[in-house]
Amino acid sequence: MKILIVDDEKLIAQGVAYVIKQFGAEYGAVDTAFSGSEALEKMGAARYDLTITDVSMPGLSGLDLIEEAKKRGLCGDFCVLSGYSEFEYARTALQLGVEDYLLKPVDKGKLKKMLEAFREKQLSRSRALRRNLENLLADCLFGSVEPKDAWPFGSPLSAVVVESLFGTPRGFVSRQDFSRFLDEGLVQAVVHIRHLPAFVLFGPAESRPRLVELLSAGFPHMSIGSATGSFMPAGADAGYGAALRSLYRDALHAALTAHCFLDRQCLDAAEFPRPKEPALLAEALKAGLRADVPQDRLLLYQICWQSLDAAGSEPVQRDKSNPYVAKMVALVDEHFAEDLTLASVARDIGLNPEYAGKLFRAEEGQSFADYLNRYRIARILECIAQDPALSFEQLAPCMGFQNLRNFYRIFKRLMQTTPGQYKASL
Repeated sequence: MKILIVDDEKLIAQGVAYVIKQFGAEYGAVDTAFSGSEALEKMGAARYDLTITDVSMPGLSGLDLIEEAKKRGLCGDFCVLSGYSEFEYARTALQLGVEDYLLKPVDKGKLKKMLEAFREKQLSRSRALRRNLENLLADCLFGSVEPKDAWPFGSPLSAVVVESLFGTPRGFVSRQDFSRFLDEGLVQAVVHIRHLPAFVLFGPAESRPRLVELLSAGFPHMSIGSATGSFMPAGADAGYGAALRSLYRDALHAALTAHCFLDRQCLDAAEFPRPKEPALLAEALKAGLRADVPQDRLLLYQICWQSLDAAGSEPVQRDKSNPYVAKMVALVDEHFAEDLTLASVARDIGLNPEYAGKLFRAEEGQSFADYLNRYRIARILECIAQDPALSFEQLAPCMGFQNLRNFYRIFKRLMQTTPGQYKASL
């Protein structure tokens, strides 16, 4: 946390700064300014998380400083210092949206309590913003949504995929396993790769070598693929989904290639560029990879590639979604394990089934039945990826497939392989 103390009385400003530094390293980055104008100059040169300012100062007062700094976007969070005779100033400052106020002389206990509360609020805000970003990226990568938000990263950007698809000693990995890399600034976002025990980590390109090194040491049982791209979308209106999807695909292809063809833990996409079409064994051999690829690995590689190749193939604008279709999708999310049909869903949203089916196909590019079946199968594959000991026979009835024979038929049609072949590949 970086803090600026502003007071025209130098001893007070320096004293408050000294006390804050004694609270611990997390509060150690403290600067001082001895006038409102000097504070604005320092805010223009560096970004501060919190400014603690005296209310009554000659020239630019504390309240004027707050208004001007917020107007310029230099600092969003403030605390004011005031004497008992200036309490009305403090009340006005609170109306301007400052975090808190402290009366002079400053009580150490109250100061520390205020800083702790602000730090916790800042962490919560940061986590919420990061989760929002990660949800947006997940929709972009796997839901074919073309984001209209501002570009959230710098350039160049790296993507690192960490996956445990292949019966490793520790088959389960969670987002929490990568939290330290977020805290250390090596990673800006961690996104779970849907339906697989795998994650993609986005971060600055310059951090990639160190990140891969730490991941290799910390997760020796997992395959790691990385890719780096230098790009900057033309603007928010242009969207950036295609660029991110391409970078993600390169990293996942590198991870799969490392395990399936090279028996290596790590691979950078620059070593073996991703082919334009789903890679078959013949293409892998042409690239100079190992010739004795086990069939089960090749099958799993092709299954993963099919899922990978489908992501983002038909970008859609979520803000144009038909409200009736949105309700139908929400009902699938909530009731997919129940006896759900187009007729029952149409009845719930007040539409004729035939009309509802046409709306859904126009919006989603597939029938309602196929969407529901794909959703159910995805949930089953999620469970099996987390625990390969589970069987399709156990899971299918729990996910809405009451007839096993019908389930096998649908699975083969949608996945281009049988449940038995898929399970064998794991």
